[in-house]
Parts: sequence; C-alpha cells; structure tokens
Amino acid sequence: MLKYEDITQDMIFQDWFKYEPHDVQYVRFCEDNPSAIAAGYKIADVYRSFAMARASLLFSLENNYGDLAKPGDDLLVRTLFVQNAILQYSICEDLSWQVAWAYILPADITYLMNNEYEKMSKECNRDNLIEQLDCGISQHSLEAEKIKEIIVKFDDDEDIKKFRTLYNFLKHRGNIHVEGLGNEDEYLMSMVNGKAVKILSREKYTLEQLQDLTWNYHQKFEKYFSELITAVIPDDYTNNSVTLGEWIISNLKMADAQKNKN
Repeated sequence: MLKYEDITQDMIFQDWFKYEPHDVQYVRFCEDNPSAIAAGYKIADVYRSFAMARASLLFSLENNYGDLAKPGDDLLVRTLFVQNAILQYSICEDLSWQVAWAYILPADITYLMNNEYEKMSKECNRDNLIEQLDCGISQHSLEAEKIKEIIVKFDDDEDIKKFRTLYNFLKHRGNIHVEGLGNEDEYLMSMVNGKAVKILSREKYTLEQLQDLTWNYHQKFEKYFSELITAVIPDDYTNNSVTLGEWIISNLKMADAQKNKN
C-alpha cells in the first residue's frame, strides 16, 4: 500500500527546476544552441505539471480533510485528488514530447527570439515527433536515435500502458467507478433463461489501485524524463559563468534578431 512518506521522500524531480533558462543561458546559447534554451523552457513546464500531480497524489493520502469531508466519509475527496493527479501526470507526457520537439526543430537565434518554438509546439504530437526523429535517424543522427529509444521504451512499459488505459477511460468516457462510491451494476436484476444479461457499465477500480497505478507512473516517468533531459541538454547548461563582453555582445544580437523580424 502506498504511504505518504513514499512520495515525500522522492525528490528526484526537483532537479528539473534548474533547467528553466535565465539570462545566462540566453547569453551562452542564443546563437550556438538556441534549441537548448527552448528545451529548457519546456522542461520547466513539465516540472510544474509534475509537481502539481505529485501534490494531488499526496493529498489523496491525507488523514484529515477538515470541512471537505466528515471523518470516515472522505472517499469522494480522496478520489477527486487521485483523479486530478492522473490527469496532471498524463499532461506531463505530452509536454515531454514538446521538450524533444524543441530540441530537434531548426536552431536559429531569430527563431528563438521571436517565439517560433512556441508556435511550432501546436504541431507537436507523438506521431509527428517520431516521424521527425526517424528523419533524423535516416541522416545518421545519434541524438535522434537515442531520443526515440527513450520515448519508445517508456511507451512500451506495461505499467505505462495500464496507466494510459486508465487515463483514456477518464478522458474519453467521462468517468470510472471507484468501489465504495455508489453502485455499479453490470447485469440486469432479472435473468433470461437462467442467464444474466450484461448491461453498460464503467471500469471498476479501488482507490488503492488508482493510487498504486499513479505512483508507478510517477516513478517511471521520473526516470524516463531524467533520461530525456540528459539526451537533449548540454552538460554545461547550468554553468552560470559569462564575461561582461559575452553578455553585451549576446544581448545586442538578441535585440537585433527581434528587430529584424519585426
């Protein structure tokens, strides 16, 4: 059974926060590797969504909900929190594709400084990403090959497939049935020729099953996304040392890139 401490003691994802690009990253990479800045920006989006999902999963394990629920009548509140966690974690996967998408898009300072990366994210989905990676692989790109390997390995994991099935029930069918929250009949009350007649019904889960599936996803996404970051972000990305001359020159180039676009 999942415990509160299991989640609070897991802090690996906190390392993702440092990839949010700031002035130094723009100065150092705006011209030579603008895709690293765009990827870092999207990493920060994943970090925020993942942190929100983790918080909701934690809240589903609280012992006292105050005015939200009377003692012993908290199953609905727990279910609301864990379902929100499921939805938030699923968003993280879509955002992770945008990290890889930003990395493989054309690298140009004008492209970066005029927010073309953000506009192109509208075209990012798994099929388009894999197509672009395959294109890179056909041109003998080792980076594209590694990124695809990381994504496909994550997608093929059985726990991830189970979680995605759960998410799809919530997204496309509107709801699931959590045991203890009302009744969910699977058959008509009467029988025909001694046989029960099956009726429309929702997928059934216990609250503990939902929590365990979500926690498994948390752990495996954490490992997957950390591997993806390693594949796309330069080793010296978080080095914040620049000279005054580099600072001035890069700022002039970034301002010029925006000016020329306009």
